[in-house]
Amino acid sequence: MNSGNPSTVVPPVWVMGAGSIGCYVGGLLAAAAQGGKVAAGVPAVTLIGRPRVLQAVGERGMALTAVDAAPQQVPPGALRLMAEPPACEGPAPLVLLAVKSGATADAAGQLARVLPAGSLVHTVETFNAQAAAGNDPLFHKAPDWLRPLTKAPFAAISYCSADLETHAFTLGGLATRPSGEVLDGDGQPIRGLFAAGRSACGLPRWGEGYSSGLSLGDSTFFGRMAGKSAAA
Repeated sequence: MNSGNPSTVVPPVWVMGAGSIGCYVGGLLAAAAQGGKVAAGVPAVTLIGRPRVLQAVGERGMALTAVDAAPQQVPPGALRLMAEPPACEGPAPLVLLAVKSGATADAAGQLARVLPAGSLVHTVETFNAQAAAGNDPLFHKAPDWLRPLTKAPFAAISYCSADLETHAFTLGGLATRPSGEVLDGDGQPIRGLFAAGRSACGLPRWGEGYSSGLSLGDSTFFGRMAGKSAAA
C-alpha cells in the first residue's frame, strides 16, 4: 500500500471499528499510504466508528506506539473519518472488521447496504484462486490446509453468544513456546506478547485426537507458565 507520493491513487481500505485495535491498524495503514488518495482529496484509509473517537482523531491525529517499534505520529487529515460506511463509489474497498464480536452482525448489515453486489463472490473467487496455487497471502495458512471453496454444501456457524446457547471455541491459534511467548512467522519470540489457552495452538494444535476437557488442563498449566514468564 506504500505509495510514497501524495498524488498517487491507491486501493481503498475501510477499517470498521474505531476502538484501540481499529485505530492502531487504521493508523498504520494510513502511515503506509504516505498520503496516497483513492480519489482527489479522499484519503486511502477510511476509519468508521463512534463520532466521539473520530472527533478526537480529526483534531489531534494519532500517536502509535508498540513495544518493538519506534513511535509514529499520524497527522489529522491522514484518514477519512466516517460514523457509518459511506456509499461505495469506484472499486470495492478492502474492509477490515475491528468491531467487538457482538457487533459483527450489525456491522455486516451496514456493509451489505453499501458494498457493490457480488463483493462476497469476488472475495471467495480470489481466495479459491490463491488456495488452488497453494498460496494464502492474507492469512498465511500452510499449503497442506488450503482448500478452494468449490464443492457445496457450505455452512457458516456463528459462535456469538446470542446465536449459540452453549460454550464453544475454535482450535488452532498462535504458535507459542511452552513458557507462553508468542512466536512470529520465523519462529522467533515477539517481545512482550504472551498467549495461552484457546488463543494459542497449545496441546490440541491441529485438533487431531482432541478429547473433551483437554483445553482445561492446557489453559491452566500453560496459562500459569505464560503468567510467570510475563511477570519475570
